[in-house]
Amino acid sequence: PEMGPISTGLGEIFMYTVQAKPGALQQNGSPYDAMALREIQDWIIKPQLAQVPGVIEVNSIGGYDKQYHVTPYPVKLLELGEGQQLLVRAPGQLQTISDIEQVVIANRNGAPVRVADVASVAIGKELRTGAATRDGVETVLGTAMMLVGENSRSVARAIAARLEEIRPSLPQGVRMET
Repeated sequence: PEMGPISTGLGEIFMYTVQAKPGALQQNGSPYDAMALREIQDWIIKPQLAQVPGVIEVNSIGGYDKQYHVTPYPVKLLELGEGQQLLVRAPGQLQTISDIEQVVIANRNGAPVRVADVASVAIGKELRTGAATRDGVETVLGTAMMLVGENSRSVARAIAARLEEIRPSLPQGVRMET
């Protein structure tokens, strides 16, 4: 026995795009951008499609991967004697930039040192290596990959059926098109 690929070049069996309707707004009142659409793809659609029998992977192309950037102030770190890398682990979930800023990373003379004391925190994006367009407009593209040995027709039909189940869970103004 030997290991082989779990999908092949022919395993790319289903593609769809995630786009916002013209004028659609997010809950915060801003229009959907490439980062918001990628977030919908990665956190709403992709996990549900990964559950379809015969699907081994769902790839995302386009948009921007949202990140929280913590940019240290070197002078402040030196003043506090924080010249090394720290791994901060806290139980619970951080929900806002303010939550990240309030994480205590050290204690100096009985006073807590928080992230905001030594760094700025902002929403950023990962450098991307590609983009996707549809009809000349930037979009987010999802590609479902099939497990080797599966029937592409039945897996593609199962994916299409699951997309119809997912559709109502999308934010208002966001659409998927195969």
